[in-house]
Amino acid sequence: MNRNRRSSRFPLKTQLPYFAFLLSSTLLFSGCGGETGGPEGTSVVDSAGVALVTGPGADRPLEWSAERVLQIQPLQEEGEGFFGVTDLGVLSGDRIAVLDGDAKRIVVFDETGSFLIQYGREGSGPGEFQYPLELAPRADGGVSVFDMMNRRLERFDEALFPQAPDPLQGVSYFGGGIAFAGAFMVLPTVDYSLPAPRPQILMAMGRADTLELVRYVREQGGTITLESCGMRLAGIEPIFAPRLLWAPGPDGWVAVVGTDRYEVDLYHPPDFSLVRRIRRQVPSIQATEAMARATVGDGMRMMSSAGVRICDAAEVVEKRGFAPEVPPVAAIAISPAGEIFLQRWAPEGEDRAIDVLTPDGEYLGTTAPGFPFPEAFLGSDRIVVSERDELDLASVAVYRITRDNQ
Repeated sequence: MNRNRRSSRFPLKTQLPYFAFLLSSTLLFSGCGGETGGPEGTSVVDSAGVALVTGPGADRPLEWSAERVLQIQPLQEEGEGFFGVTDLGVLSGDRIAVLDGDAKRIVVFDETGSFLIQYGREGSGPGEFQYPLELAPRADGGVSVFDMMNRRLERFDEALFPQAPDPLQGVSYFGGGIAFAGAFMVLPTVDYSLPAPRPQILMAMGRADTLELVRYVREQGGTITLESCGMRLAGIEPIFAPRLLWAPGPDGWVAVVGTDRYEVDLYHPPDFSLVRRIRRQVPSIQATEAMARATVGDGMRMMSSAGVRICDAAEVVEKRGFAPEVPPVAAIAISPAGEIFLQRWAPEGEDRAIDVLTPDGEYLGTTAPGFPFPEAFLGSDRIVVSERDELDLASVAVYRITRDNQ
């Protein structure tokens, strides 16, 4: 069982040589109380003060529809807008923020798609970018951007004016997801002070306190040499090894997926204690070499002192190998109302089903094929996603969601 740990300092160092954070779980649970009632097909059991919610194994169609109501196209030449979409988010006032890593800038639009403001240029000074990777909206209307090459979290106010960077308190963070949950900044780290296999830790960092949400012992990979990009990597896990996924909910709670099973843990403030565990029995997916090749795509992007290198996909699959099964959950998002969206994994080219749960973990149903997975939310009835056309040009689309069976 995970236990929260509180400290006023952050002693961990993260030195991950690649972007994805892969891990395996050692979460154990024991001791069950009485069963309580739940919705049709759902059982709820109290266990040591934690509600265990088990949803039905069979999918239930969710008659929701998504209509595209806005598409923001990329620029064809220099000007106001974006060339690529590295990350996106929604700021206060229903403003859509796009992180354009190619042009080293943030671009902000209103909810109608009209350009509002942009900021950014290449460099290492305050508010400048070398390799901006992640964008995290803040409750104060501003936004923070993680720059991998500058190794800092740039902070901007509501008008995109640069401010002092967000403190990482000694953390050498290399990516994997940063978001703000209430007064805390949540991010994953690895404790390199411990011997292998080293645990991966999801931390909630406030101005005064640091809380440990979960601690997973991840599979320790061997050392491989990728000749195609001249990289030698130690401790890199197989493709399809379980990956830490998480998202903040309203009122500061956090949902976490970190095992090779369909299992979601909900942690609630102020101490981020585990209050609910959600499970479904979904069919396992046997991994194949073709799936691994499709997942790597054109190659694996690696950072080095010389910049970004692309490692050959076939060599990556050969040297890293792949897990025998694919974890069933591929992505997680939480709406402003607390609905939990879980994207199920599917091979490249196939539609990925999306399960929708209530904030308490009750299974509502599974959306129809083609339903877009939300990358951000505009109020209660619109979602924002990034898309690519047949020419591989990025755009940003807004869909209006109609909940037909509610």
